Amino acid sequence: MSKTKNIRFSLKLLLPRIIYPILLCISLNFFLLPNSTYAGTSLAVTIDGDTQEWNGLSPTATDSVGDVAYGDIDFKKLWIANDEEALYLLIEVKRETILQNPTSYAAGNDIILYIDGDNSSSTGSPISGIGADLIIEFGYKSATLYPGGSLSLNEVGLLSGPTHSADTFEIKIPFDVRPDFGTPVHVITAPTIKLLFIESSGTDRIPNTGSIAYSLSTQSVPPPDPISFTRMNAKDIRILSHNVLNSTPVTNPAPFKRYLNAFQPDIIGFQELSGWTANQAKSFIESILPTGPGEQWNAIQIDDIITISRWQIISYAFIDNNLAVLIKLPADRSSHNLVLFNAHTPASDNDAGRDYEHDHISATWRNLLNNAGPFTIKPDDAVVMLGDFNMVGYVRQLKTLRDGDIIDNVTWGVDFSPGRQNGSLISVPLRHSHTRSKYTWRRDSGSYTPGKLDYILFSDDVATLKRNFALYTPEVPSGVLNTYGILSQDSVDASDHLVIITDLEFERKSSFVNDFSLY
Repeated sequence: MSKTKNIRFSLKLLLPRIIYPILLCISLNFFLLPNSTYAGTSLAVTIDGDTQEWNGLSPTATDSVGDVAYGDIDFKKLWIANDEEALYLLIEVKRETILQNPTSYAAGNDIILYIDGDNSSSTGSPISGIGADLIIEFGYKSATLYPGGSLSLNEVGLLSGPTHSADTFEIKIPFDVRPDFGTPVHVITAPTIKLLFIESSGTDRIPNTGSIAYSLSTQSVPPPDPISFTRMNAKDIRILSHNVLNSTPVTNPAPFKRYLNAFQPDIIGFQELSGWTANQAKSFIESILPTGPGEQWNAIQIDDIITISRWQIISYAFIDNNLAVLIKLPADRSSHNLVLFNAHTPASDNDAGRDYEHDHISATWRNLLNNAGPFTIKPDDAVVMLGDFNMVGYVRQLKTLRDGDIIDNVTWGVDFSPGRQNGSLISVPLRHSHTRSKYTWRRDSGSYTPGKLDYILFSDDVATLKRNFALYTPEVPSGVLNTYGILSQDSVDASDHLVIITDLEFERKSSFVNDFSLY
């Protein structure tokens, strides 16, 4: 046997006895290594379900689709980021769900989040090698703090979005929680934390084994630019919408007087104002914003809906308990008239009621465009839909209004383009004036966390969006409040819904950028 053959023969004998065991050892060590620690990312996140700020950020964890033996939720991807005050999560699942619905409700879930905020397995509730200091059960709207006991999600300070059904959700969890809304308790205390998601009624989880270790970023995130309360142009038309919670202006008019005087709206859509007639509401507005010679406020009412305009209301129609009016805009502001829908559609889990009323509103606009509506409009008249649409159910109800995607075509007819040649209507962003929040409803004493229930939508073929915001006075700096004569407690005293405002310029545009945002 040659020398070369001897060497080859020797290596052949050595491979299974020496090399293979070494490779096996390396392989086993690779799979048995402790979970990798992901370097944190500082990110300016707005909790609304619009995920564009996460673009370019790789998922922290990815789970195989279809690996669920049983259960409703199949996790897909998870992203994690933070700022100086809170942890932010973006979670994607396979099917449409309503994050704060339990499995006994439509599109519910049993998703549970476990957070080890001090990175110690010896404290908290033991699970998968960690000690969970905070456990959040989204569908059941509850949390458990170790030590400390049960908390509401509002005591946690949790925000999530969107409020309607989706397959992707943004979640904000502050580093501090406030049991009984008292002294803050620090939950996120270690520079590295661990967490995992489990679908408790099924078999899926992310990650599939162990937990995710996330090292918090220490890079600061700049605050958002404040939104001015002043119109960009004096001739922009200012539209205000507010659900006033069981006719609060009747019993406590002061906060309403202050914000109306501060914002000087041209058109007002009130919901839940059944305690006044249209004439009483009109007189209230006249006492705060008196008209000049030859001017007068106009008001139309159906049930708890009242629409008030500085300018003539030419026609109107009742759509179930919602209202459509045709407003003659002044010639020095626009060559168009405005069709304004003011709505307060069914709340809670009444998806059938919302389906019906949203279809009826959308079909009414389609019929008006086709000269088959309850009154006559010009082909290029503008449209705005506003109000409390109670978007806590299926996203299809929002798509009906925005996209003209009728749910019940047998009853309400064919789909259409509510924005005419521009396709869909535009959903006004309605960011809070001084923070990144976009919720329009908040009730800390309740079980639901703040959410976006109120919307303003418009067609951008004859309108340009100018100033827009939602007002939550506890967030507004005292100097700004003083300038406008508003008090810090006004939003809380007025209603559980926020005042929402948009300024529009109503002129046909030669070009447009269509925005299909739901948020």
